[in-house]
This record gives sequence, structure tokens and C-alpha cells, in this order.
Amino acid sequence: MTHAVHECAAAVDRIHDIVGTSGIPEEYAFSRQFRDVHIITQHGFINAAELEPIGQIMLGPEPHWPFFRV
Repeated sequence: MTHAVHECAAAVDRIHDIVGTSGIPEEYAFSRQFRDVHIITQHGFINAAELEPIGQIMLGPEPHWPFFRV
């Protein structure tokens, strides 16, 4: 899920690179979509910092986040 969200944000970043400053004004839907996709990447269960406990689970060490403890 984390990877998917960050790939979606990367895709929106590519579009933003193409449209340039014309995607910034708030009256355009893209401006809202750009903000929304980047806001969700900071959610507690999705942000990139939470990839570390997934690696810990896969490699054996006890994850630091109680939510991920099995």
C-alpha cells in the first residue's frame, strides 16, 4: 500500500513537471489533486518511514511500531 501511494505521487509529480506552473492555480482541479496525493503520502500508516518496520518483519528483528508486532 505504501509503495502504491508513493508511485501514484510520483506519477502526479511527472504530470506536474509537464504542466509546469499552469498546474499551480487553485481554480484548476489538478492543483487540488496534487495536494491530495501528497498529503496522503504523509499518513501515519503510509509514509515512507513506515517501510522500516516492514523490513524488520521480513528480516526478523522486532518492529519498533507496536501496530506491526506479530
